[in-house]
Amino acid sequence: ISIPFALWGIQEYLGVGAEPEVAVVEGEPVTERMLDQRVRDFRENLRRSLGDSYRSDLFEEKILKEQVRSAMIEELVLVKHAADWNLRTSDAQARGFISSIPAFQRSGAFDQLAYETAVRNRGTSLAGFEQSVRQDLAVGQLRAGVRDTAFVTEKALADRVRLGRQQRAVAYA
Repeated sequence: ISIPFALWGIQEYLGVGAEPEVAVVEGEPVTERMLDQRVRDFRENLRRSLGDSYRSDLFEEKILKEQVRSAMIEELVLVKHAADWNLRTSDAQARGFISSIPAFQRSGAFDQLAYETAVRNRGTSLAGFEQSVRQDLAVGQLRAGVRDTAFVTEKALADRVRLGRQQRAVAYA
């Protein structure tokens, strides 16, 4: 019995048994398990939204994983900046958003049982889901703040319109 425990202890000490990281953002590791979970969630959301039109062979695994990894990195950077800027979401805002989600409503009203069941089926706790909603709303505040303060000069707008209206004549033999 002591041999397996000794080998396990050595693995932990050397870091051999550690979970592989696919990225480190602002000191936060993104593990292979986290990435795989997000890819599964993404596929499930596609399956639900596309219905019978969904075909798994349309999405190459390597490309999908890279896109999801990039999205996770972007999200972690935004979460860090939202925290640095002290962007917060109140309990009332979070509850209001959660109660407006169509999946949690029955006959046009919020259904607590549907909410609890759906959150548990996702494999998370109610507190974890609510924290995720708070975080998403704070990141939304950050994105809106950046997006709403953007401006375009007259020249840039004119150039964009001009480029959008360009036409090309193509001939081939």
